[in-house]
Amino acid sequence: IDSPNASLHYLVYLTTVFALYDMLTQELSQVHLPLIIDDPFVMMDEDAIAEFTEILHRWAGPRQIIVFTHNSNIKKMYTVTEI
Repeated sequence: IDSPNASLHYLVYLTTVFALYDMLTQELSQVHLPLIIDDPFVMMDEDAIAEFTEILHRWAGPRQIIVFTHNSNIKKMYTVTEI
C-alpha cells in the first residue's frame, strides 16, 4: 500500500493498543488495568461498528473496558453509563 487511508491507520492504532494492553497485563499480572479507548468508532461505518463491537465483546472476557464515544447507536448495543 503506497499511502494507507485514515481508516487503515486507525486500525493499526487500535491493534497496537490491544497488543500493548496484552503485553502489560502479562508483565504486570498482579495489576488489573482497565483498557480505556477514546471513540474507536470514528472511522467506522455501521457494519464495521457491529463487527468491532462483537470482537471487543469476545476479547473483553474478564477485562474491564471503558469506551468513550459520541456515537449514540452504541447505547443500543451495550450497557451504558453516561457521564
